[in-house]
Amino acid sequence: MSITCIPRLLKFEVKRCGFILTSTPKIAIIPSASITSKEWRDPNVKKKAPWPYETKKYTYFHAFYDLTTSRFDENTKLIVVDGNIGAGKSTFAKELAEAFDMRYFPEPTLEPTYITPYGYDLRKLDPIAPPSFKICDLDTFLRNPHDPNVAKFQFSMYMRRLETYIDTLAHLLNTGQGVVMERSVYGDFVFFEAMFKAGYLSQRVKDLYYDINQVTLEELMRPHLIIYLDASPDVLLERIKKRNNPIEVNSPVLTKEYLESIEYFYKQKYLKGFSVPGERYIEGFNPKSGETHNVWFKTFHKSYRHASYDRDQQA
Repeated sequence: MSITCIPRLLKFEVKRCGFILTSTPKIAIIPSASITSKEWRDPNVKKKAPWPYETKKYTYFHAFYDLTTSRFDENTKLIVVDGNIGAGKSTFAKELAEAFDMRYFPEPTLEPTYITPYGYDLRKLDPIAPPSFKICDLDTFLRNPHDPNVAKFQFSMYMRRLETYIDTLAHLLNTGQGVVMERSVYGDFVFFEAMFKAGYLSQRVKDLYYDINQVTLEELMRPHLIIYLDASPDVLLERIKKRNNPIEVNSPVLTKEYLESIEYFYKQKYLKGFSVPGERYIEGFNPKSGETHNVWFKTFHKSYRHASYDRDQQA
């Protein structure tokens, strides 16, 4: 074969290779995640005992013979149940955790910060404390949203949600047991924005809040799934009246406009920000009976079983 034939031969081979590449079926591997309810789990599969992280330290030497990742399974997930005030999050989250054999973490409150190790309630000192030292808790905010210490209250709630979220991650990664928590630190800004829009917080407070938010959340593992319980503000107001809590019923805060603001920031800012890499499940859920719950759990289990999500979040 002469040297002059080489260019034509190379041109032919390039065309042939291009034809093979374009005609070869493309196979896309989509990562998937699933969780299994107790009734569908194999009773013969025995999990390793959870690491007692609350009483025993996990040191560098333990990593050589007892990896905590050996306790992970398909239910090692962090699920957050979100929703507006009065959406039924507590009841639903408890039953969800029970159905999938996960641990339930309730929404944190500021009560532990007001009680000293000796059992004394610091709020008893409010009558003699200077205005800037008075305690502003949730009840105080609901009675007087323009209290000068409302900003301090919101920052304290953010830190409590951050501590609880870190506790859930510690439980998840040490024991392998899945976690269902009611609200999380990632959704705290929803209430902050609603308070800012209503005029309860200043622009300087908002700037400081987002500085702290950016620094504290950057390194945290995000939830695997967020379930948002959707209900209209009118329905929420009716449920608040039925709870018959005088502070909530007579509060100048819990108005239709305030609940609409919370709904807006949940749907337009919070949930859209979690469309990637996590998963969202929005349900217009109204708990009425155990049968309704069971039907919902089966629907949720079937729909999430093949949901895709970013495996990098497990690292």
